[in-house]
Amino acid sequence: MPPKEDKAVTIALPEILLPLMVSSVAFAIRFVGMMGRLASSLPWIYYQADEVRYINAGILYVNEIMSGDFNAVVGSGWQYQSGHPPIGKYLIGFSLWMAGIRSGFWTDSLPSSEVFFYARLPILLISALTCVPIYYLGKAIKDWKTGLIASMFFAFEPISMAFGQLAMLDSPMMFFMALSVLCFYHGERNHQLKYVWGGGLLFGMALATKFPALIVVPVIPLWFCLTYYFSIQKIPILDLGSYHQIRKWYGKLLKFLVSAFLLGFAAFVLVWPWVYRETYARISLIFMKYQLVHGTSGGIANSVLEWAFVFLRNWTLPEIVLTVTGTLFLSHRFLKGSMNHGERLTFIWFAGSLAFLLLFVRSTYPHITYMLTVPVSLVMASYASHYVEKVGSKIGWGFPISALLLQFAYIFPFYPSFRYDVSSLPSLLLNQMGLLVLVESLTVAFMSLYIYAYRAAFFKVSQAFFNTIKVAAKRTKGTL
Repeated sequence: MPPKEDKAVTIALPEILLPLMVSSVAFAIRFVGMMGRLASSLPWIYYQADEVRYINAGILYVNEIMSGDFNAVVGSGWQYQSGHPPIGKYLIGFSLWMAGIRSGFWTDSLPSSEVFFYARLPILLISALTCVPIYYLGKAIKDWKTGLIASMFFAFEPISMAFGQLAMLDSPMMFFMALSVLCFYHGERNHQLKYVWGGGLLFGMALATKFPALIVVPVIPLWFCLTYYFSIQKIPILDLGSYHQIRKWYGKLLKFLVSAFLLGFAAFVLVWPWVYRETYARISLIFMKYQLVHGTSGGIANSVLEWAFVFLRNWTLPEIVLTVTGTLFLSHRFLKGSMNHGERLTFIWFAGSLAFLLLFVRSTYPHITYMLTVPVSLVMASYASHYVEKVGSKIGWGFPISALLLQFAYIFPFYPSFRYDVSSLPSLLLNQMGLLVLVESLTVAFMSLYIYAYRAAFFKVSQAFFNTIKVAAKRTKGTL
């Protein structure tokens, strides 16, 4: 009787462990960057001016909450930094409060490195955890590989790395926005209206962190309308039952979407005691000031040129090339009508955010481009995943891995600083720009090869190469 063969034991692990592993790597590199900033003697690397204001506001707000004082009269602690909503400042303040730092207000001096450490820690954690919703949004585009590529691109995206380690408001805003968009997507795809409510509530949390989250308001309804249109187009003319069923579902969905956004605006007001009094007047005044400070006010042409310079200065060359090719790829699929639902959502989100920056925002600060980091990561992943499938996984997977290695080559020689930090010091700029030009030259060569590699001729050569290796392997095996 032949001996029994041992059966291989496979353990099914939860899928969420995959994006959490990416998040842990993102957390580690941001933590190293944060500690590097705290050890730096250069003020523009050590801190950002807005951090001090948010730390002051966080301490004031949390002390008001802990004392039960929500009477937001003029002159109270709630009035300080009322130009930005409070959620991000709550995170900073509660982190400091739990660390035992419950007082302090800095105007002419800087907080200690301990204060900066505990103020930055929750923002750093949220920036790293953003990889999780990005993974599932990428999975909606194609599959888990696309989600993995998207989350890895975000983990090593220089803007998210830089401002994800500072006590700024952009990271929590993008975290809630990504979760909100993901909930809306699953609500529409799975016909579960509870996700629509969840998306509205998370939108309110994003809006209560920073105002650019308003971009969700036009993006989601436009995606719903286009999804409805393309769903109707696929129904045969005589299939009236399916037509009425889809029309009924989207009519109901639209009503829930309106109520979900109303829920979001209600949550926005509920978490911000400053607007409990004179709600309409105070919110109108805040938006008016926001428009005066950041709005284009008619100077759109100059704004576009300034933003183009900001993108070229702060994005790495692999990121620029992948974003351009990914946008062209998605545009081509959009015009052909061959987009799936995840690709359509990515394209609308990216195009809407980019149009918002170019047309309506005048203040070209690098941290404002943080609102593009998630859709850009998804755009890059959509094309990278297509490239892997087109060329073949054996050679194709070398492309996204090479792109990530190039991100390392760009960022880590200057880490935790980057071009937005070194521009204020000519001597340091000259030293680092010399290395940067060298890295960019090598990257240009790589990207040129990559673009050429996408052509059918190279694909045939790659196939012939692997076929030759297979034939040689078979012959070698036959001689042994």
